[in-house]
Amino acid sequence: MTRLLKTITICILTVGLALGSMTAMGFDSSTHHLIFGEKSWHTKVNNALDAIGAAINSIPSLLDSESSWIQIQAPLTYIDSTHFTAPGNFTSQFSTGRRLWLDLGTAIVPNSVGASSYVGGVTTVTVNTANLTSGLLGAAVNTTRPGVWPFGSGARLARDHGVPGRAALVAALALIDTSPRKLVVGPDTPGGTVTWSLDDNLTIPANVSLEVVRGAVLAVSTGKTLTINGPFKNEAHQVFSGPGKVIFGKGKVEAVHPEWWGLSDTAV
Repeated sequence: MTRLLKTITICILTVGLALGSMTAMGFDSSTHHLIFGEKSWHTKVNNALDAIGAAINSIPSLLDSESSWIQIQAPLTYIDSTHFTAPGNFTSQFSTGRRLWLDLGTAIVPNSVGASSYVGGVTTVTVNTANLTSGLLGAAVNTTRPGVWPFGSGARLARDHGVPGRAALVAALALIDTSPRKLVVGPDTPGGTVTWSLDDNLTIPANVSLEVVRGAVLAVSTGKTLTINGPFKNEAHQVFSGPGKVIFGKGKVEAVHPEWWGLSDTAV
């Protein structure tokens, strides 16, 4: 009988998990409570279902906690309680609605971006909550997509480090440092196109897996070289352009596709 009850319990838990999966991010375990047999087993099974429901409902916060935060690599200047400036064009990082952590010297406080503009070499940022002080030391912004989706845990989006170009890639690589990470280079929106101009040599280190999303192209300037020493596994679509060189580290690619340079697989 004990084995039978255990079997029934496992089946019920499996059904509960399936029900939770069906309701995804809004599981209400109370609607799936079951009544059968001995009261103690009834309590144990329903407690297990409650635990399953709590675990499923925790997924959004887990995703949020695993999101990537990027520190803005620029000195910030306090203007007033809702405005600050940064030298350079950081409008892509300070896009409307982006969540912020602001280092005020004595405390680190949350906020969000109301608006940003780039004029005369300076980005002016308006925040939604009036909690800025003259002690402003720095800011970190949430990335455009959580690091766990859709590119995997630890992925860094190059676009979150500046406008498309070598400087943004250098900034992303500096933050990655020696950690094993994936660096994703892509357009601003799915289906869009963008050219990442490499006007100087650039090396992708061995600890960084480079992924270039369809629609993004790395344009290597004349006399310059892009060296990829990390894993490089991209689909057969255009990835590179320009007269410069692209060099792959030994064993870093399984095959070189002509489509990566915008050619067909029958090109000679």
